[in-house]
Amino acid sequence: MNDTREIRVAGRVLDVLIAEQVMGIIPVPYHGLLEAEIQRMHREEVPEYSTCIAAAWEVVEKFRAHPYRCLLVCDHPDGYECQITSRVAMDRIWYGHADTAPLAICLAALKAVDR
Repeated sequence: MNDTREIRVAGRVLDVLIAEQVMGIIPVPYHGLLEAEIQRMHREEVPEYSTCIAAAWEVVEKFRAHPYRCLLVCDHPDGYECQITSRVAMDRIWYGHADTAPLAICLAALKAVDR
């Protein structure tokens, strides 16, 4: 799995990581591509999860369909906070903090799948 701790900004690289690691829709050839290569390839194929709330909400729904709870707090001091909690092991909680809701959702989602 990629080291997602370094990802902190919205953009196509994060969108591809979400598509691949969370949504399961990106084929293997995307592994190891540089950011510029990812931006050039198939722009319409990968939803803008990290910048578009409608696309980010697909991530929320994906987690809700599995044994997870997803909570979005709009009133966090630094912008937004997304909290994903396992319904099976309630002590498993992953957080994403960001200036925008889509980015907060994506950051929490990557942490949750990077167990």
